[in-house]
Amino acid sequence: MSSDHFGELHSQMSATRLPPLAALRCFEAAARLESFSRAADALHLTHGAISRAVRLIEDELGVALFERRSRRVFLTEAGRKLAAAVREGFVWWRVPSGRSGTWRERRRWWCPASRPF
Repeated sequence: MSSDHFGELHSQMSATRLPPLAALRCFEAAARLESFSRAADALHLTHGAISRAVRLIEDELGVALFERRSRRVFLTEAGRKLAAAVREGFVWWRVPSGRSGTWRERRRWWCPASRPF
């Protein structure tokens, strides 16, 4: 049995690189809105761009994330799991984890600043 560094059995992530953030944003919107067209409208992209982004992730992971039926899309079990993980990651990224300040302010806090000349 193979597992990735998160302990997920049979995970393909250890064999591939992470999908691009833009593709994950497209996938998350399509999953949340249950529509490639509504996701495209929400992100100011085309339906084709959303479809290509989702297909890129599906190809990289080697699993179908959506079941496509008569102009509608439904998340597969793998799609539901990925959608939950992506949402959790986006929430973590948006919320400064209980620390004060925005990410920009925290970046300054985390990184030592050189003295201005």
